[in-house]
Amino acid sequence: MLYPILEQLGRRGLNVHGVAPPFGRAEELLPGCRSVVVVGSGGRALWEGFEQALSEQPRRLTEEEHPLEAHIERLVAEADPEPTGRRWLFAADPRVPMQDLALAAGLGARGRLWLVMHPEFGPWLALRAVCLTTEALPLADPVSESPCEGCSAPCAEACPANALHAELDWKRCIAHQALKERCFPLCHSRRACPEGLAQAYTTLQQRYHAEPHTGRAALAAKLGIANDRAVPPGRFTRVLRAYLDELKESP
Repeated sequence: MLYPILEQLGRRGLNVHGVAPPFGRAEELLPGCRSVVVVGSGGRALWEGFEQALSEQPRRLTEEEHPLEAHIERLVAEADPEPTGRRWLFAADPRVPMQDLALAAGLGARGRLWLVMHPEFGPWLALRAVCLTTEALPLADPVSESPCEGCSAPCAEACPANALHAELDWKRCIAHQALKERCFPLCHSRRACPEGLAQAYTTLQQRYHAEPHTGRAALAAKLGIANDRAVPPGRFTRVLRAYLDELKESP
C-alpha cells in the first residue's frame, strides 16, 4: 500500500526514501509500528513544485507561517488522504531523530559538514518527513563509507571560519557568523562540495532556507506577490541570535 504513495510523492519532488527500523518512541507514536520510511527531497525538484504551487495560490506565501513545510504536508495529505496503519510526522517534530533515521535507512553517510551525503545529491538533500507504518518493509543497508573519506576537502578550505577539520565545529561556525559577516545566502563549504554539485539549490532556494525573512521577500518579488507578513526566524537564525546574545553578555 505504501509504495504507490511514495511513487506519487516522488513525482512531486519528495524523491528520496528509505526504510529504517522503528526508533525508541515509534511504538508510542504508532502502536504496532514495524517500519519507518524516511522521505526527503534531493536537488531542486521540490522547490520547483513549490514555486509553481505559489504561482497558482500566491496568498499561501503570506498567509502561512511556514509555506514550504505547509506545501510538503499538503503533498503528503493528497497522496495519502486516509492513512490506515500509518502515521506521518514531519521534519520539525522534535520527537523524530531525522538524521539518525536517514542514516539507518541507507539514504547516505554522514559527511564532514554533519549532513547526510546522498549518493546522487551529495549534501543537497533535505529530510522532510517520516512515515511510521505497521507494514513490515524490507530494510535498507546503511551506507558504509562517506564520500568525504579520502576527499581533498575543498569544503574546509572554503570555510571562512576555519570551522572544518575532522568534522564541523558548530561553535566556531556560529561565533564567526555572530561576530563577523554572515555566510550568506548559504554555507560556502556546502557550495564547495564536489558531490552532487549539478543538483545544488538555486540562489533563491538557498536564500529562502538561509534567511526566511529576506528569502521570502525575494520569492515574493519573483512571483509578484505582496510581501506583507512578518516572518519568524528560521531555526538556525534563532540559534545564531541566541549565541550572539550569549557573547554580548559574557564579561
